[in-house]
Amino acid sequence: MTPTTEHGFPPEPDEPPDYGNDCERSEIAKEGAYAQVRVGNFARNDRVRSADKGVGKLPLRTDDLFYGPLGDIVNVAAGYTEADRVAMLATLITGVSAFTGGGNQGEGPHIKIGPDRSPLLLWFLIFGSSGTGRKGTATSVANVFLKRADPVLASEIITSGMSSGEGTVNLLKDPDPDSGKPGGTHEKRLFIIEEEFASVIAKSNYQGSTLSATIRLLHSGGPIANLKTERARASWTHVSILAHMTRKEFVSCYSAKDMSGGTYNRFVPVYVDREKVMTRPPVMTEKLITEQADILRLAINRARNVGLIDFSDAGGQYWDTVVHPDIDVTEDDSPASEFTRRATTNCWRLAALYAALDGESLIDVRHLKAAHALVRYSLDTAAWVFAPGVSDPELEKLFRYIDEKGLTKLARTDITRAFGNRIKADRLDALCERLVESRKFRQVTVPTKGRPREEFHRC
Repeated sequence: MTPTTEHGFPPEPDEPPDYGNDCERSEIAKEGAYAQVRVGNFARNDRVRSADKGVGKLPLRTDDLFYGPLGDIVNVAAGYTEADRVAMLATLITGVSAFTGGGNQGEGPHIKIGPDRSPLLLWFLIFGSSGTGRKGTATSVANVFLKRADPVLASEIITSGMSSGEGTVNLLKDPDPDSGKPGGTHEKRLFIIEEEFASVIAKSNYQGSTLSATIRLLHSGGPIANLKTERARASWTHVSILAHMTRKEFVSCYSAKDMSGGTYNRFVPVYVDREKVMTRPPVMTEKLITEQADILRLAINRARNVGLIDFSDAGGQYWDTVVHPDIDVTEDDSPASEFTRRATTNCWRLAALYAALDGESLIDVRHLKAAHALVRYSLDTAAWVFAPGVSDPELEKLFRYIDEKGLTKLARTDITRAFGNRIKADRLDALCERLVESRKFRQVTVPTKGRPREEFHRC
């Protein structure tokens, strides 16, 4: 394995490799780590990733993360952008998981978990600072290759703008010619990119919203229906979601109900940041784009021809003894563990996708090592997201209200007033929990003639 520095990067060489303007794939792949290109006034700085971005230990990376055709493509593209390789990889994985999807009769690559067919859907939630995290840049670079690999499908299924459960069902609903109603589609694959995922979470928190429930159903690839305003149904679905957020946004707006209910643990969280500074990034040549898109197209076509994927003997043993024990967090009830409760399922799916892209129906050790490295990185990201001391804007707002009013004790109605009487019950419950966890207030049950009253007294 290539030696790495504190944040997982290859050590600084005496002289950066110079691959010219074309950055031939074979030369870059030979290096193992991403290459650097020197073009004109090119400011080389490979350690631009911040030491912290707040509080908490940043996740570390290894070269095992960048496996197979997707890893090779990312390493080539890294010579032409400031974007994080992990963010580009997450985008490619999410997109490919949609592009390779089959139907409801078992077509396409899939695994069996118990008696259930599990599609190889991988959803990523990319955490990076606004403006400097280069989240959007990474997605744009990866999409260049996805759109060139299958331009017709890309034009049909890449979309954004989730606003309601009903709208999502309407987008995927089956045609119903007997009803005389227009619309409906036989294409059930979607690659949804939400670069402002905080707004999606906010909409899912509206009273009566079915968006969270719909998102949870989409992850299994099963049918979804809308019986609220019209009888619309999608008999099967194959939807992958890529989301972007900052840590502060997530901590301030996530719903405790959705966390415990499993909406967020469908996603694989990954921390990203700008990898380097380029004063004048070199332009990708048409030759390079075509070559990498061809590699991606061949891998996608290989995967589409694979059906059920199982473990090889060696792979099964490695999963049982190394991978599963390391990433199983089902016994832990911390917020970070709730966030990554499906780590084992996502790792299994990811390893199977790597096998499918190699045209293989058996998950081998090399597929598991790559999947394990990325899921391990996501577990460390979740720990960073919920690190002690992370800013909590809602709690800070409540403390300001308490100080302004001079309160030494407060009831739930006081907390509601602090937010203009516009806070949902589940968010109120979560805020009360965080108020007690702050150790500035303790929860007290006050007897009354009727039901006991819950109050919070300053410690």
